[in-house]
Amino acid sequence: MKLLLPVCALFALSLNCYAEDAAGAKLWTAGDFKALAKTLGPKVDPDTKGADQQMMTHKTHNALVFHREGSGVPEIHTRLAYFMVVLSGEGAIQVGGKLTEGKETNAGEIRGKTLEGGTMYKIAQGDILYVPANTPHRTHVEAGKQLNVMVIKAQE
Repeated sequence: MKLLLPVCALFALSLNCYAEDAAGAKLWTAGDFKALAKTLGPKVDPDTKGADQQMMTHKTHNALVFHREGSGVPEIHTRLAYFMVVLSGEGAIQVGGKLTEGKETNAGEIRGKTLEGGTMYKIAQGDILYVPANTPHRTHVEAGKQLNVMVIKAQE
């Protein structure tokens, strides 16, 4: 039994899992997020200027961390509200306005070419921004800057 626990712990770490108890509670530490940000940087897609890592998935909610080194594409999530928790870096989130040339890319997700109008929210470490479901939004990051955000998505 003494050997089984360390082996299970190493196996869980190798799967990029985080502390979870029998009830399903999860803990992500500041150290976990720093380590994750370092692993996402090299995975940045040149087209989207970003990379992300799913942290948990449930039928009514999920969480992911995204890393951006440039502006993302405008999008709408028809059934999911977003709570965006800025872990590090700086940027802006444009919320509202009109999405142009929108196309459904996944169930409940529409991506477009541009986002016209809306409100620009400057964000930095420690900020939390709520974006209601069915609301256009876009992440903006200036050249040479980075942004790391945990997004908690919940059905409305």
